[in-house]
Amino acid sequence: MKFHRPDLKDRIGCFSVEDRLIRNEPEMVAEAMMGFVVVRAHYCFASRSICYQAYSHLFDKVPEGERAPEYEILVTTLDNHTHVHAERIT
Repeated sequence: MKFHRPDLKDRIGCFSVEDRLIRNEPEMVAEAMMGFVVVRAHYCFASRSICYQAYSHLFDKVPEGERAPEYEILVTTLDNHTHVHAERIT
């Protein structure tokens, strides 16, 4: 796999999106996820969300062999522009 940014392959993280948000605002979710290369996704019944593992320039570099940290993805819209920020929680 070849990445545009050489260090992107070192920037992996996990996050989740509530299924009601995907159903109610799919366009916003699709736009917010444009900066992620999803490599794994599964449904979490307990939290009613889709849990993702992905590469993104928003994530910290992770040394090889270490567990991918978890993030909260924050999305804001200002002047019709969507801004996405990842806040590390583990």
